[in-house]
Amino acid sequence: MTMEQDQEQMQGALYVAVDDGNKIIAMERSRRGDEGFRALLDEFTDYAANCGAIPSVLFFDIRTTDAALLPRIEAAEHNYLLDPSTVTEKLDIRHAVTLKDLLYCYKYDLDPLAEGNCGNMLSTKADYRQFRNEGLPPVAREDLRRCRAVETERGAVLFTQEPDGREACERYMQHHADCFFDPDLGVETLRVYEVEADPDGFWDKVNPQVLPTAGGMMWVPEHPFVDAEVLRRGYCLKEYDMRATADNFWAFVDPQHGENLYVSNGIRDLTGLQIIMQRGYGYLMQNAERYWNREFVFRSGFDNIERKYASDLSDEGRAAKREEQYNLAAYILDRKFPIRRRPSSEIPPMQAEGIRTFRNFDAINLLFRPDKLLEAYQRRRDEPVRGAEFHLKRH
Repeated sequence: MTMEQDQEQMQGALYVAVDDGNKIIAMERSRRGDEGFRALLDEFTDYAANCGAIPSVLFFDIRTTDAALLPRIEAAEHNYLLDPSTVTEKLDIRHAVTLKDLLYCYKYDLDPLAEGNCGNMLSTKADYRQFRNEGLPPVAREDLRRCRAVETERGAVLFTQEPDGREACERYMQHHADCFFDPDLGVETLRVYEVEADPDGFWDKVNPQVLPTAGGMMWVPEHPFVDAEVLRRGYCLKEYDMRATADNFWAFVDPQHGENLYVSNGIRDLTGLQIIMQRGYGYLMQNAERYWNREFVFRSGFDNIERKYASDLSDEGRAAKREEQYNLAAYILDRKFPIRRRPSSEIPPMQAEGIRTFRNFDAINLLFRPDKLLEAYQRRRDEPVRGAEFHLKRH
């Protein structure tokens, strides 16, 4: 690799596709340079070729020498607009391609990124004005279906939307809830994506089963992971911080996310002790309905401390009570749960790097695939309501 190529790889890039209202319908953070931008253009060639009318879509390849300047992609965000003010001295537009120019280049086997094929140059060609989106070379379209993907540091796992896929996904999420404090979990970040993929291309890996063993533990197949490239055609529904704290655990199993995860009594006890150490016994009891489906098994010792300091309302008394409760919780935690995953104070690399891709499938379908828009509506209409199930935001 030459020095110039090496510098190209180190640059941060943001690939963006916007409609005529400056609404972003696709976005990627990347270090793949021109190669990554070409992949985005190929994807939209697949969407648009031979579909008749050519919608107004503009593609930007924005570069910077400081990737920290690129905007972060958030989970389940569907209101991105292209802000021209982001293009500063340190953020420059390397390429800008219209969808019409892209399809014209595809028909005549031209490089859309070549300097001689920019919009101004193409418009001088005799047949450009009469160009129609028909008679283009056939595109090798895959049979893409809406799927659910779960990404962790270990890799990405793919699940279909059929009942067996939903059940396999629930088991996989339950596995992470059951093993949240297991030292061998090896997961500090978990993301749930909605993606478009060809499950038949991963027939030996799709819907991996997490099954109970004879010892009552759960196990994951050794090689269930698919190429992370599958996440490119998708968007992140939810990102979970999986570092081993009580707050992170209860955020992960929150029923508002629609996963309906079971919480064992042992984990309730473990997180209860952590909460006492962080916020005090009083806070735990005030929020007992959230954390308990039975009485706290270690309650008597903490109740004794409460009675001991009941008449002492001084700052010194409250501090002494808090210290005794902290020490008791720490003692029980180490005695009853000596083998447990300890939380890290460092931001995990996967979280620091951020979410890399975003697709607004509703907008893409509206422009190119109205049949899929109807299909998505019918699927959502027929889905059973389970708490606050994940859905695309509707605007």
